[in-house]
Amino acid sequence: MTTIEIESEIRTNLDAKRCADFRLVEGWTLILYFQAKRESDRITFWIECAWRLVDNGRMVIGSLDDPQIAVTELQRLRDHELTGVEVTEGTRDIQLSFRDNLMLQAFCYSVQDEQWELRLPDGHRIGIGPHLIPFDKWATST
Repeated sequence: MTTIEIESEIRTNLDAKRCADFRLVEGWTLILYFQAKRESDRITFWIECAWRLVDNGRMVIGSLDDPQIAVTELQRLRDHELTGVEVTEGTRDIQLSFRDNLMLQAFCYSVQDEQWELRLPDGHRIGIGPHLIPFDKWATST
């Protein structure tokens, strides 16, 4: 799967959807939950690599900042509609753009782990894995 195909797949699934909620997990993993009529139809976007939130061109919080402050600042994402997706070819960094000039930028800092991924309700997962290799796979039940 190429960078262009990844961008297209993310746009297809998230374009014009609003960020309904988020969760900051131990460490600095950030999970975005996108709007859905039913919980079972919810699309999530997981960021395992470093990230930062930018509002009108100014960084307001980053993944290494105090988690309590991060949660407060990340509230800005709620109810904001996704307007663009850009994946950088060589580094596999991703930028999610939202209305009102709000951006979430994720940047890969290691080649050993999964970086970020889109998880669809049917178990389909698309993202960047170890060694910055794109993946397109289906979750298996255990």
